[in-house]
Formats: sequence, C-alpha cells, structure tokens
Amino acid sequence: MKIGIDLGGSHIAVGIVNGDARLIAKVEENIVFVNEKQEEIKELIRGRILSLINSLKQKLEIPDFIIEQIG
Repeated sequence: MKIGIDLGGSHIAVGIVNGDARLIAKVEENIVFVNEKQEEIKELIRGRILSLINSLKQKLEIPDFIIEQIG
C-alpha cells in the first residue's frame, strides 16, 4: 500500500492506494492560514499531514509496516 499526499493552496488530502493503484480511502481538510509566520505554517502543515495519515491508517486498521511509500 502507498500513501499519496495532495497539498493544495487551501486544502490537504491524503489517500491510500493498494497494489493495483486503486484508491482505498481518502481524507481531506481545508486549511487557512492568515496571521501565522512562514515557519509556523510549515510546522502546522507538517502536523496536519501526519495527523491525516495517522487517522486514515487508524480508521482502516493499517499497521505501519504495510505502507511501502509516501509521496
């Protein structure tokens, strides 16, 4: 299984695909940063990506060792 990350201007999406390149599940979250500094934004985005990945893996009960790649 592989994890794909789509980082857009106003959203973050994380999807998991199987060995046949079929999308198994996807989560998406809108993001808006107004008053944060650039370094804060980087940390907030990194944290949201990790949170979305972890929530999706937990929802599907996928252990870490099953994930082959993240991109």
